[in-house]
Amino acid sequence: MKPSASWVASRWASSAAESAAISLLQDAPDESVDDLIRMVQRARSSLMDPVSREFVDSKEVVKALERMRPQEQPLSGSDVRVYHATDRSTAQRLLQRGFIPQTKPRSRVETYAPGRGIDPGLYVGVSPRAVDSYGPTTLEITVPKKWLEVPTELAQLGEANPMSALRSHDGAVVNHPIPASRFRLV
Repeated sequence: MKPSASWVASRWASSAAESAAISLLQDAPDESVDDLIRMVQRARSSLMDPVSREFVDSKEVVKALERMRPQEQPLSGSDVRVYHATDRSTAQRLLQRGFIPQTKPRSRVETYAPGRGIDPGLYVGVSPRAVDSYGPTTLEITVPKKWLEVPTELAQLGEANPMSALRSHDGAVVNHPIPASRFRLV
C-alpha cells in the first residue's frame, strides 16, 4: 500500500513549513522544485499543512523548498557511478527533479523485505545488471563516494564499508539530495 503524501510528510518533516513543502512535492510530482517555489511565491498567502492542519506562511514554505532542492556541485575525481532501477514514472521524476529524500514513498512498516529497503535514501548498485530486477528503467547516477552509505539492513548484519555494500546483492544507499544533472538514463 502506497502511503499518502500527508503520512510521508508527517514521518519526515521537522516543521509545518517543511511538511507543507513535502506535501506540495508529493502532490505535484511532474513539477520542478523551482516551478513550485514560483507558484508558492505567487500565492502570497498562507498554505495549509495537511499534517498539523495549521496555516503556514508562504515565505516559510518557499524557504523549506529551497532547503530541500538538491544543490548542483561540480564533478570531482572522487565521484563514482552507481545504478538505480525503478519504474518509468519515477525515473522521469528523478531525471527532471533529482532525488529529494523527504519525498521518497515509504512503507508504513519499518521492516526489511527483499526489494524494499528501510532507509529513506536511494538504493544503488555497482552495475546496471546488479539492479535490473528492481525495475524496468535503469539510471546511472554520478555521486561523490562519500555519499555512499551502508544500508541499515546490511549494517545490522555487521557490514561497515559502503564500497563492500555497493558490491553486494543489496547495494549501498545514498541518503543525500541528488541533483537531476547527476542522473542519466541507461
